[in-house]
Amino acid sequence: MSGPTSLRESNVLFPRTCAALSSVFTSIRPSQVFEPTCGPRLGIVIATDKMQPLPEANELDLNIAKSINGEMNVLDGASVHGHFASPRCLRKAVMEETEIFTIDNQVPTFGEGILNRK
Repeated sequence: MSGPTSLRESNVLFPRTCAALSSVFTSIRPSQVFEPTCGPRLGIVIATDKMQPLPEANELDLNIAKSINGEMNVLDGASVHGHFASPRCLRKAVMEETEIFTIDNQVPTFGEGILNRK
């Protein structure tokens, strides 16, 4: 998890996480999920040096069907694609972020964080 993707909650946490991962890996794929107990959508970033293209929704449906017995109630190819369909303002914030996290350049998040405890 890489924090809330809501730019209202934190306008730099998710974009800066993406920038930090981009400084280490050749490819990132930002995503967001809705977890009802957490409030705003939560960010997830897949970071790798060998990003695979995201299969089409119908191909994902076939892969899911081959992998499980029964039927999924929530996840399908269309919903997977939806996780990677971020709002324009979030995509723009991720693309424009130039700073990365360091010990001296932290982003305030919810709570005090373990590095700020005395």
